[in-house]
Parts: sequence; structure tokens; C-alpha cells
Amino acid sequence: MSKGRFGIHGGQFVPEALMNAVNEFEEAYFKYKDDPEFVAELDFLMR
Repeated sequence: MSKGRFGIHGGQFVPEALMNAVNEFEEAYFKYKDDPEFVAELDFLMR
């Protein structure tokens, strides 16, 4: 998250112990959000 959530101050309000998980989640989100196969399976499962 290059810009952060707190305006000019940047940063995230996340405990340090969770930062690795947050970074992994963000990486996976950007990898799969536009994958048609993944989106189709997610749509199917959300019915």
C-alpha cells in the first residue's frame, strides 16, 4: 500500500504482528482480482 490510509501521514493502522499477513493478502488480491477463472469460481461459490 504505497500511499497509506492517513493522508499526508501515510501508514496503516495494523498491528505489526499482522503486517506479513496483510501484505500477503494484498499481493494475492492484486494477482487474482482480474483472473477470469478465479472470478467465475468465486461468483459460483457466492450463490
